[in-house]
Amino acid sequence: MQRATATKLKVTGVELYSAGDFIGGPDSEDLVLRDPRRGVYKRLVIEENRVVGAVLYGDVKEGAWYFELIQNRTDISSLRSQLLFGKALCETQAA
Repeated sequence: MQRATATKLKVTGVELYSAGDFIGGPDSEDLVLRDPRRGVYKRLVIEENRVVGAVLYGDVKEGAWYFELIQNRTDISSLRSQLLFGKALCETQAA
């Protein structure tokens, strides 16, 4: 198994974060959130109910959490509908 890596950049005030396999493949699907007004784009690549990659633009504060999900191969079945909205909401829903 290939080890996931993460990258965080800040260019002219805009933050970008990527981790894991953010390209995906024939067996993957994307969860995408776009908020042009706030300048936010999030794409999570899902394979077999696990996050395998992430790209965050504009709002990268959840990057470390998504990277943890990737590294731990966490089953996100129960978090799926809230996943793009962050760890706090997912923990609230799980409680």
